[in-house]
Amino acid sequence: MKNKITAVLFIIVFLLVVAIVCVFLLNWDRGGNTPAVEPVDNNSQDAAVVVETPDTPVVVSGTTPVPTTVPTALPLPTTIPTASPEATQAPAATTQESPAPTENPATVNLDPNYPSVQLGSGSFKSDTKTGLNIRAEWSAKTVSGTQVQVDIVIYAQHYSLSTSAIPKSVNIVLDGQYISLDAPAIKYDGTGSTSTELASRSFIIDLAPGDTRELKLSVEWAYNGRYGGVSLKDIECGGKFELAR
Repeated sequence: MKNKITAVLFIIVFLLVVAIVCVFLLNWDRGGNTPAVEPVDNNSQDAAVVVETPDTPVVVSGTTPVPTTVPTALPLPTTIPTASPEATQAPAATTQESPAPTENPATVNLDPNYPSVQLGSGSFKSDTKTGLNIRAEWSAKTVSGTQVQVDIVIYAQHYSLSTSAIPKSVNIVLDGQYISLDAPAIKYDGTGSTSTELASRSFIIDLAPGDTRELKLSVEWAYNGRYGGVSLKDIECGGKFELAR
């Protein structure tokens, strides 16, 4: 019995010794293996300060860090400026040429033995609201199997009148055929109204048997004067008439 108690006490003492030795070894390991911290030179701007934290250690540099963010260039405007419209030049005024003078019907070779038939006649008169006007008389007749002749005579209707001869002052247009004729001098001292012939012209028009055609006549006298206290530049008359064959 005494031997058992002695054995138990020995074991307990042994365990206590082992425990003390383990504690001593642990403490010695912590004190002897702690890494030494190198001294920091505070005078050096490039020295790094190591700060330990429970998590991740952060290294703080002694120099001011240079920002690494590259500034982005401002985007160029995407709107393409529109070019100002070019100035457009106004088209030049075109001068309309007058039709070529009509050939004198006297030079046209017509059959003198062809039986001529009268197709009609008429007249047109201007209205200047004065005592001076012009009158255009027309008459038409057949001169061949496919043509007719239209005779135009221009008169000045007036009271007392005195004018000089005016070259190319009477203009006649019939169905696109144009002619300018000279106006004679006029000397009339009478008290009543009278007529003085200014010009005359014959025109050849195509008109086959059984056909009907409308013709337009325009007459102008470049008077360029005054009459009865009224200024008159161009005295005009004319209209349309129909020929049937």
